[in-house]
Amino acid sequence: MPTVQAHTTYSDTPVLAVSLELAAAKWKVALHDGRREKPAVHTVAQPQARRVCRRC
Repeated sequence: MPTVQAHTTYSDTPVLAVSLELAAAKWKVALHDGRREKPAVHTVAQPQARRVCRRC
């Protein structure tokens, strides 16, 4: 699936962009506030992800 990225600035209001990648073994969460060069990427291993997801 292609990634489409759009950026529109309406004012100086800060925006936090969040990206999720959910899989059976690992979950990845990327956070970006536009102030840094790269987003902060955090990986959650499957045992931790299973505890968070009540339906798993």
